Parts: sequence; C-alpha cells; structure tokens
Amino acid sequence: MTLPSVILNYQEKATMTKVKKAYSIINQAYQKASFDNSGTINTWNCSSGNCIYEFFTKYFNNIKTCGENPCKISFQIVGSTGQNMTNPSPAFYTALADGITIFWYDNYENIYIITSGFKATETNSTSPIKLIANKNSFHLSLYTDRPKAGTMFCGTSWDPVNLYKGGPGNGCPASAVDWIMRYENMDYLRCAQKMKDNGTNSCN
Repeated sequence: MTLPSVILNYQEKATMTKVKKAYSIINQAYQKASFDNSGTINTWNCSSGNCIYEFFTKYFNNIKTCGENPCKISFQIVGSTGQNMTNPSPAFYTALADGITIFWYDNYENIYIITSGFKATETNSTSPIKLIANKNSFHLSLYTDRPKAGTMFCGTSWDPVNLYKGGPGNGCPASAVDWIMRYENMDYLRCAQKMKDNGTNSCN
C-alpha cells in the first residue's frame, strides 16, 4: 500500500471506532433515561434540541464542558458531492472523550455523531462549521417506541450511492452507521456505484 493509502486506512478505522463507540454510548444513555423517566422519548414532553441535550447529558461520562451555559454551535451538513443536507443552524452539543461530539439538532429525529472537523470549544461564531455526511458526520434518530437509537430512519442506509451523496431519503440523510457496523468499511466513499451495480459491500 502507498503511504496515502495507509494514512486513509488508518483515518477510516479511527472514524469507524468513534462511530461505533458513540452509537453504543447513546443507546446506553437512552436506555437509562427511558427507565428513569418511565417511557421512551415521546412521553417526556421533550422535542427540542435543548431539552434532549439536558435529558441526555447527565447520562454521559467524561464530558468536556464549555462553560455554565449549554454548549451550542452553528453547523451545516453537506454531502460528498457538495449538496446541502441541512440549513445552517445552531445545535446543542455534547463533547465526549476521544474527540467524539454529539450534535442535538432540532428534535429527536436529528442527532449527529461528529468524529472530526470540530473542536469542542465555547464559541459564538456566526459562520457555521461545515461537516460531510457519512465521512465525519453520521445521522441518528431516537425511536419513540423503544429505547434505541435508529440508523434506518430514512430507509436508504444500505444504498452505497445514497451514503456517498449523503442522502436524502424521505426528507432526512441516509446514515452510514449500519453499514460501518456490519461491513467494517467506508468504501461507499470510493466505489459506491460499482458496489451498487455489482451488489457487493466492498471495493475489493
């Protein structure tokens, strides 16, 4: 392998490790929150990003804080081909250990795992942080009928072309979390159409 290939392989393995770890942390927190509040999120009278942030933050360990007020940042998700997945919007965020950040955006149907490209510091910048869907930003939603984070909300998470483009499907981004957990690769960033045409899950 060439040096650039080795570096890319290392970066993608680090990203996949963060995605799987964040997914596990969110699910564990949601299970605890559902138990403590006697029901799933639709029974909590909680639909805004601020409310969800407050509900979940106390269930996370090793949180990096950014002052007395809730951490908030303006961000924008774009696809690999440059199209906008979200309008520039402020979101509350939770900064975990190992450089993982969770953006609590809009409501419980829009949570983003951020693996890189964002440094968790207190900021009031009006210029949104731009992140790339399924490269350093991974979409989740919280199921309202069971205490689990969902990755198939849009129903397009197994289509490598949709994962490469960033979606959208049924109004929200396709998420690569399922793909990463099952196939242990991010090859949808390199040979999406080839995999779709051949019905495979790897460039090899």
